[in-house]
Amino acid sequence: MKPFSKIKTEEIRFSRPEDIPALKKMWKVCFEDMDEAIDAFFNGIHGQDSTLILLNQGEAAAMLTMIPARLHSPFGSYSGYYIYAVATLPAYRGKGYMRSLEQECSRITKERHKQFCLLVPATQPLFAMYAKLGYTCFSSASTTKLIVDDRTVMEEPAMKDCPFSEFYRMRTKYLSGFYQSVRFDKAYEQYAYTEYLRSGGLILQALGGYLCCYSSDSILQITESSLSKNQLESLLPLLLPHTTCTEAFLRTSGTEPFSMIKWLENEKTIPFLQKNSDWAKNYFGFALE
Repeated sequence: MKPFSKIKTEEIRFSRPEDIPALKKMWKVCFEDMDEAIDAFFNGIHGQDSTLILLNQGEAAAMLTMIPARLHSPFGSYSGYYIYAVATLPAYRGKGYMRSLEQECSRITKERHKQFCLLVPATQPLFAMYAKLGYTCFSSASTTKLIVDDRTVMEEPAMKDCPFSEFYRMRTKYLSGFYQSVRFDKAYEQYAYTEYLRSGGLILQALGGYLCCYSSDSILQITESSLSKNQLESLLPLLLPHTTCTEAFLRTSGTEPFSMIKWLENEKTIPFLQKNSDWAKNYFGFALE
């Protein structure tokens, strides 16, 4: 591996065990998460050669984490990284640190013979910034309000907590129905499953499928489900009282850009992917967005 790049008085390298206290502090400042969630990340999926940090005169100023992922498409299966926990301390923003980290991430990804980097921009203006770095839209999202269907009231046994083994099995089947989808290894999905529940979310099974949801201000947000809209609406008379919510919204693939991808090999190596990728038919979800 080539030496890590250096820019002026800054250094980019992978984090070391002694960096973790500073990275936890950065996470707290930038994401405002509870200590329990921060500890879960660093005790769970944070590992050697996964989190890049940019040091300014020895102080951790910015970071990003590279989570292994696979993209499945009609043209084959490709390996890459989901870029997560992108953060810069407020005192160091506006200096181009994130651009430098992303460029180093792309270099390492290609050096490791991986084909892509994938991310979810946190705000709308970031789509334009990442486009300048070579990213294009990979998947979309839309939110639809569900209408209560009180004609069919489900009995209590029809809906129950979904254990991880069943969730993983059903989700694998669900993702296989998309034109292109991004999946993670089982260890990461177990971590994401546990964190979803720890943060107050519910992962339930009903009618032969599953749904992931959480409540916010008396609104039930269904972030992923293998059930149809009609099936979910038939469950609402049972689901809303269970969560003390008064209305529900479902996020699905749709019309608004959601995730972005950067291919690191040319079209001769990955045939037709860019030309034939219809991002309205692709899927990326249930990640730590």
